[in-house]
Amino acid sequence: LPVVNESQCFGTIIIKGIRYIEFSDRIDTLYGRYKINIWKDISYIEKIKADQYEYFKFMEIIFMLLLTGIILIITKQITKPIEILRTASTNIIKGDYSERVEINTKDEIGYLGARFNDMARRIEESIKELKYNAELKQQYMDNLTHELKTPLTSIVGYSSLIRASNYDEKFMKKRIDSIYF
Repeated sequence: LPVVNESQCFGTIIIKGIRYIEFSDRIDTLYGRYKINIWKDISYIEKIKADQYEYFKFMEIIFMLLLTGIILIITKQITKPIEILRTASTNIIKGDYSERVEINTKDEIGYLGARFNDMARRIEESIKELKYNAELKQQYMDNLTHELKTPLTSIVGYSSLIRASNYDEKFMKKRIDSIYF
C-alpha cells in the first residue's frame, strides 16, 4: 500500500497567460519513492477576485452615499434648534419682542431656549415699560406746555392792551393786577 506524505504547495506560476497553482506530493510505494507535481488552473479565481473587488468598490460608494445622507439628516436635526434660536433673535432685533422659541429638549440647547424665552419676555416687559413712561412724560410735557401757555397768553394780551391804550392810572392798575394774579 502506498504511504502518502504531506503535500507541499510551491506557489503559483503563469504559463501562456494562465495562472496555475503547483502542488507537489511524494508517494512511497513498494517499488520506490515518487514525486508527483500537480498544476491546477486558478485563473477563474482571478476573475472572481476582480469581480469581488468591483462589487466592494460599488458597495463602498453606495455605503458612503448612504452614510453621507444619514449624517446630513442627523446634522440638520441637531442644528435645527440653533436655527430656530437664530431666526427668533433676528426677529427680536427687527423689533418683534413677542418672539418666543419652542425647544423641548433636556440638553444644553433646551436650557438655552428657555433662557432665551426669559430674556425675550424681560425685554418685552422693559420695552412696554419704556413706552408707558414715554407716554407719561409726553402727557406731562403737554400739560406743562398748556399750563404755561395760558398765563403767558394773558400776559402778552394784557401787555399789548396796556401798550396800545392811553395812560390812565386806574385802567393800568386794573390790567397790571390781572397779569399779577
